[in-house]
Amino acid sequence: MYLFLNISAQPTKPTLILHPVHPFIDGSITFICHPTVQRWPEYIYSNLSYNFFGNPRGDIYYNTLTLQKLTKSDKGKQISCKASGDRGQVSSMSDTAILDPYYGPDNVVLKPAYTAINVTEGTSLFPILCTALCNPECIFRWEIKRTERNEVVISNKFLVVEDIKQNQSGIYRCYVVHSYDKTRMSSRDIAVNVQYSPKITALWLSDKNETDVINSTSYSLNEDVLLKITLRIESNPDPQLVLSSSLVSFPPLKYTKSDTNFSSKLPSLTCEDSRSFTIQAVNGIKYGDTRTVNLIIGCKPRNVTVKSTQIKTEVNTSEIIMMHVVSFPAPTVEWRRETGFQWTVTKDKYDYRYRIQSKIHMKSNVDFGEYGINICNRLGCNVQNIILRPKGHFIPPSNVYVVCKSTSATVIWIPDLIGGFYKDFYVKYTDMGINNGSSNRILYNDTYQYMVYVVDGLHPDRRYNFTGYNISCSTILNPSG
Repeated sequence: MYLFLNISAQPTKPTLILHPVHPFIDGSITFICHPTVQRWPEYIYSNLSYNFFGNPRGDIYYNTLTLQKLTKSDKGKQISCKASGDRGQVSSMSDTAILDPYYGPDNVVLKPAYTAINVTEGTSLFPILCTALCNPECIFRWEIKRTERNEVVISNKFLVVEDIKQNQSGIYRCYVVHSYDKTRMSSRDIAVNVQYSPKITALWLSDKNETDVINSTSYSLNEDVLLKITLRIESNPDPQLVLSSSLVSFPPLKYTKSDTNFSSKLPSLTCEDSRSFTIQAVNGIKYGDTRTVNLIIGCKPRNVTVKSTQIKTEVNTSEIIMMHVVSFPAPTVEWRRETGFQWTVTKDKYDYRYRIQSKIHMKSNVDFGEYGINICNRLGCNVQNIILRPKGHFIPPSNVYVVCKSTSATVIWIPDLIGGFYKDFYVKYTDMGINNGSSNRILYNDTYQYMVYVVDGLHPDRRYNFTGYNISCSTILNPSG
């Protein structure tokens, strides 16, 4: 007879195996309870059962426990297991596994919570903190978006850029990457606009008759032309353009913009405005930038001023004729009537203002009258007239004649002068009887060559004598009946 002994040892302490080792929220984890048991003979099957502890939920199948849809509330749960043999032997408790589900990056936030920010060139972009909910702590890095590829700026939570430059404008992106699974990532953007003072890099001037002239420091135009100016300016934000000179300031110029070119038509300018002008580009940052251009504005002679256009003089005297005129370029001046004298042209304080001077010598009575003056430059002419009249006291009127009608007579005479001052006239008439008459004062008028007075109410059958008077002289006019 043979006796068979079946000997079973107590199951060993199970090993608790986790899969995956680092589960994520919303994922699952499987625990495998793995003990061993020794039996003799070895081919005898060992029928073990398993108990899991610390699990309020989950699916158990044989020696596995699966927890589905992990949440943050599962953090800290302790899972362990025991194995029991079919003969009542129970293993000791396995080591405890503490759940710590991974998650993130979630809720990426920037502090301060800007989506865009303006920064002045040369200052610092203050610390911008990037945060996210992660377990364990995520990896942070800041990048700036470039056309070809992004450029890493800094590899931590804080974005700081000291002494920021123009070319550091752009979209800065905070990348948050899970330290265990690099495919898990999130980001948040902030637009950084680096503002800087205007810099004028080129200047063009043009008018309707001229092609563009670049970077000129001097420009000539006529006063009836509107000048167009174009400035190439690097500026953020766009500048304000201000035109000024030593004597006048204009309102800010209105312009059109194309890329970095700013074009504007300058205000209407005259000869008197010829001088250096400063064009300033400002945008509120530092001092802006300026260009200076000397505008030489041409005009035909105009605004002629003279003390008097009618000069009273005497024979055997000379009269100085002096005028002031606005003109650019300088005028040439000619008498339209022969005088024997030339004109001198002298520049005043400003390039556009001139003093012109000549004289006339009165040799005889034929030299009295109107003298025309041509004042010209390449842009046109201005004609001025000077009238020279005799001055002095009246001698008895000469060249007198009377035109008679039935009851009236028109008395006409030429007033002559020799030294002294102008005086007024009277006309008296008589029929050598009781019918006498006298005019009111007849004012001398140097506009006309002749003096005229009409006597009415005469009798057609009578003969009259007419007498012309000034203050000290008289003459008896030809009687007429």
